[in-house]
Amino acid sequence: MGLLKRVWCGIRANFNSLIEQAEDPEKLLEETFVAMRQEEIRMRQAVAQAIAPRSAPSERLAKTKSVRKTGGGGPSSPWKKAKKG
Repeated sequence: MGLLKRVWCGIRANFNSLIEQAEDPEKLLEETFVAMRQEEIRMRQAVAQAIAPRSAPSERLAKTKSVRKTGGGGPSSPWKKAKKG
């Protein structure tokens, strides 16, 4: 009986030691902070990817309007009318 009691006490001590190491508050906070930072980076990237397609057409429209106002970008520009000679 005494042997089983000592073995059980040793098992509990080892188990409690493992739990105490896993529950280190400083480690838990650091791991949580790192996980939150990584999630923030992923979320920012997802938002940027979601916004990019929406802003692209408006940027193209603004560029087209500026080309029309200035008369085109060169001799091959479709916005310039060919002069008849």
